[in-house]
This record gives sequence, C-alpha cells and structure tokens, in this order.
Amino acid sequence: MRHLSGWLSRLTGALLFMVGSAASGMAPSPVPSPSILTEQSRWALSWSAEGGPQPEFRGLNNLDGAGTAPGSMLYPGGNAGLMLISVLTHAAIVGRAVQREMQALQERADQVLVPHADVLAKFEKHDFLMQTPIHLRAMASPFEGGLVGEAHHAPWHVEVRPIYQMSQDRQALVVDVMASIKATGASGEERRAAVRVISSPQVAADLTELWNAQDGALLKSQATELLARGIHYLMTEWSRSETRTAVPSRTVRFPLGGQEQIERAQILEQRCSRMLLRRLNGELMSVPVDASPTAASVCPAQSSVK
Repeated sequence: MRHLSGWLSRLTGALLFMVGSAASGMAPSPVPSPSILTEQSRWALSWSAEGGPQPEFRGLNNLDGAGTAPGSMLYPGGNAGLMLISVLTHAAIVGRAVQREMQALQERADQVLVPHADVLAKFEKHDFLMQTPIHLRAMASPFEGGLVGEAHHAPWHVEVRPIYQMSQDRQALVVDVMASIKATGASGEERRAAVRVISSPQVAADLTELWNAQDGALLKSQATELLARGIHYLMTEWSRSETRTAVPSRTVRFPLGGQEQIERAQILEQRCSRMLLRRLNGELMSVPVDASPTAASVCPAQSSVK
C-alpha cells in the first residue's frame, strides 16, 4: 500500500486553474513578439460577447488555501495499472471538490457587491466603451487618436473582456482585461494578452455610499479609467518595436485596498505613483505605489521608462 497525501489536492487545483485559463484563451505568451502596429495605426474597439450583456463585477476572492484541505488516500501497490486508475479516480474526485470549494468561496466574496446591486444593474458595456477614448486622452495615450468608431474603417480590431473585482474592504477596484487584437485584412493575424490593473485605495467614512452616490458615478468612472489604462498598456506592448531591456525579478510591495500585497515581478515602468510589472506568468500588472486615491487619476499612462 502506498500513501499519497494532500499534495495531490493542491496539484489538482493548480492544474484545473491552468487548464481553465488556457481553454478560455486568457494565458498570454511571456515571450515578447515583434510589433504589429504603431502609435498612428487606426483601430476599432469592441467588448466580448462572453459574460452577458452587462459589465462583469465580482467580489475579489482570496484563493489562498483553496484546494489545500488535508486529505489522504491509500493506493494499492504491486499493480501499476490499478494504481494509476486509483490515482486518476482520486484526482477526479478531488477536482470536483476543489471546484465546489472555489465556487463557494466566490459566492461568499460576491456578497461585497450586494449593496451595489441596483447601481451595477444600470451599467452598460456600450457606455463603458464610450468613455474609453476620454480616459485615453486624459492619460495622454498616443493610441487615442487612432481609435475609430466602425470596425470596417480600421485595419486592426481590438476585443476586450474586462472582469472587475471589488476588494472585500471596498477600498479598491481591480480589473483583469483579457484582450485580443486581430488584423481585419487578409492576413487575419491575431494576438492575445492579459493585464491586471489595480486602483489606488479609496478612503471614506462610508465606502458603500461613496461608490453608490449619483448612480455609481465614481464606480463607473473608476472602472472605465482602469479599463482604458489596461488597453493602453496592451497597445503599447503590441506596438513595441524592440524587446524591453531584460531586468531581474524582484519583490514588489503595493497596496490593494487597505492590505499590502507582495508580488515577485519585473518592474517595467514606474511613473506618477504607478508601476507596471511583468508577473512571473508573463502577464502585465499595473499597481499603485501611492495610497492617495487621486494619484492614478492625475498620472499619464505613458511612461518614459523603457
């Protein structure tokens, strides 16, 4: 008899996450690619049909500890085939358990949005997209001038699927932007990438009232600004004509709401109280380095750091 303990649960949880990300096309390549557009390129923007008719909002779910519940199982020895069947059966059972656990964790995390349900119900994808060029212009993004309203008028089509998450203390908003850019011509060249953008912390006596005031005006403004910032960073990567200078990964500390987060990453850019990081999985992440809630809004997205 052989004894395999809780590591299988952790391994299964990790594999499920990676397989799910790959299947949805969310996993970007960490290897820089040659540029496919310039700052002067004309491009159109659309929102993915996935996720329903309204912007997707969730509660920020801390998955630390998910899928790590202690567990063990005895496997028969002496017969490799029988043991393999036993291991695969156990993995399937553990996989279903991990999925149920993660779903329950997300449902609990989503409770933070209950006081904002009426406001969120009024948000529309089209309205969010209409705000994008305004924020790009405010951030002095060089790509704002090339954005056109009709896809057939542009050689490039950018499709985004932003997923918003509110921190459990309601101080921060996070957006994960999954995006693709595709040539509208005969070549049909397409690339996919993802970026996470974290807002500066908000501070108020009543954060629920702050986000809900004026039909969620601040919530919408913050959400659309984060989306525009994420689009800018992705467009910058797609237009980069030379590979970034290699920099070593380091430990980076930054605020996520009222909590300090620690990430091992490369610092690609730093300017105006924000940092652009490349995480170990190759994805980009923009984080605040100033606790002021107005720091990000007055900071141009364009950076002089190459």
